[in-house]
Amino acid sequence: MEKSNLTAIENRVIDAVDLPEPHNPAIGIGTTLAATGLTAADNLKEVRNGEHDRRRRLLGFPGMVLIGVFLILIFAPLIKMMTSERIYFSSAEKRRLAEPPEIKLDWQHIHNFFPKFEAFFNDHFGYRETFIRAYNRILQKYFSKSPVPDVLFGKDGWLFLTKNKIIEDFLGFEPLTSEELDAIAKNLRNKQQWLASKGIQYLFIVVPGKQTVYPEYLPDYISSRRGRSQLDQVTEYLEGQPDLNFLDLRPALLTAKSRHRIYHLTDSHWNIRGAYAGYSKIMQRIQQMFPQLNLAVNDYREIGTRPEKGGDLAVMIKKEESMREVTPVFEKDLHCSVAHKFDISAWDTSGVLEKAFYTECPTGQLKAIVFRDSFTSLLVPFMADHFEKAIFLWKYYNHEIVKEILTTFKPDIVIEEMGERRLFRDATEELVMD
Repeated sequence: MEKSNLTAIENRVIDAVDLPEPHNPAIGIGTTLAATGLTAADNLKEVRNGEHDRRRRLLGFPGMVLIGVFLILIFAPLIKMMTSERIYFSSAEKRRLAEPPEIKLDWQHIHNFFPKFEAFFNDHFGYRETFIRAYNRILQKYFSKSPVPDVLFGKDGWLFLTKNKIIEDFLGFEPLTSEELDAIAKNLRNKQQWLASKGIQYLFIVVPGKQTVYPEYLPDYISSRRGRSQLDQVTEYLEGQPDLNFLDLRPALLTAKSRHRIYHLTDSHWNIRGAYAGYSKIMQRIQQMFPQLNLAVNDYREIGTRPEKGGDLAVMIKKEESMREVTPVFEKDLHCSVAHKFDISAWDTSGVLEKAFYTECPTGQLKAIVFRDSFTSLLVPFMADHFEKAIFLWKYYNHEIVKEILTTFKPDIVIEEMGERRLFRDATEELVMD
């Protein structure tokens, strides 16, 4: 009998005992089994026992360690997620993180539960920041790429923000129409005229973006194709309307740039030198609006520099520890810039980076409401000295808020400061004044 004609069990027995196939076909498998003194069942049992022994050896100490590591990798992020304090704002991503979905037994909530839970799980997954940092390091080190689409690597260690179509605007790809320019001018005039009817001055200030002040540090493929930006358009358009109190800080900052670096390498904002240059120009303009007052710019001395962690752009790519900043330090008495909480019922502050506050200075000569963004943070210590009381709100101009504040506080001036990157995003929508 040929081996190929044997049963499966008989073949496994022959392989297991490693016996040569009989030379004489007349000798059957029964003779072979009899010669070994084993039955097919006995040999099958030995084979199975051998397999069990091999598995036990694999599941010895090394195997158990391997399984333990695998289980830790699987469950550690879940345990971390369940035991860590919940954070609902990401400083790196500049956004609010998803909140856990409500559990309600109605169809609408059930329908929305799983997408909301997935968003919550993705935002709060354990060790999420650690994994992101590792990914960012690999992408930057081995591929020379920014791991975040909102951050652009420039020359000589400079980082640039790209969100809100900043680079597209720099290249001239986002022009305003003539209708939008008309709407912007109309809104500025409406605010200025309404406030003037209440005996209040109005000043609109634009802080240029880093890409505008330092285009030479952008990659060549961008800097060589600079176009006409929205700020260029608006400035040119408003030159024909000198009655509007519009202040473009570009000339002042470009002058200050020739003396020293006025923006951070790893942050999207100006440093304190840039803020001081901006403050000086702002107070000169306000002095023109209030010629009867003495609003001379205070002279502050730079006393040195200090090393600090990287700024907001470095944080966004998780490199704030390795990409350091050298920050200038000014000699400045800060007693007038102490922030006091200010409550406003007309303002929903959920998701706001910084709540409303006010400063007081006994030597100040004016009262003000300041609508601002993040660039004003470094202006406050300088400007607060000139105001008896100034209310600062991290928000676009809001007419309802102004009307509420006017019931208890009469400012001499309303200032609206806006960074170029936020410029005119909502300015073309008609502002209703009543």
